[in-house]
Amino acid sequence: MLLDSEKRTPKTVLIADDNPIIRQMLSDKFRLHGFLLCDEAEDGRQAIRVAQECKPDLVVLDLSMPVMNGIEAAPAIHAIAPAAPIILFTMFADQLKGMDLSSSGISATFSKNDPLDSLLEKAQQLMARSLPSASQSAKGSA
Repeated sequence: MLLDSEKRTPKTVLIADDNPIIRQMLSDKFRLHGFLLCDEAEDGRQAIRVAQECKPDLVVLDLSMPVMNGIEAAPAIHAIAPAAPIILFTMFADQLKGMDLSSSGISATFSKNDPLDSLLEKAQQLMARSLPSASQSAKGSA
């Protein structure tokens, strides 16, 4: 189970995609790897509401969603949960390669054509970077 090193609580993930099959597939995959599902959303506006309610540790956002797309929703979600990496999960990852989306709060883009195990690896890498290091934790508790 993926645990927060300080609190020893499972990490939560928010999954936003307009396709219920993809949401279910992602939810199952993340749960299998020790995450707790914060909740799911089918559009960007709903993802913002869910983020306000549960303050996720990780967010997976589809780019193309009705009402509000992932790039539009990312800044609001980042403001709500600034330590949570946001992964833009899209069929158009190749077309976004040259763009700097970090100003929108997006930590990484990931292609829906790539294996889900690679998405999990990317999520774990991003989350490891967002956690304070052991030396920082020790300084804070001294």
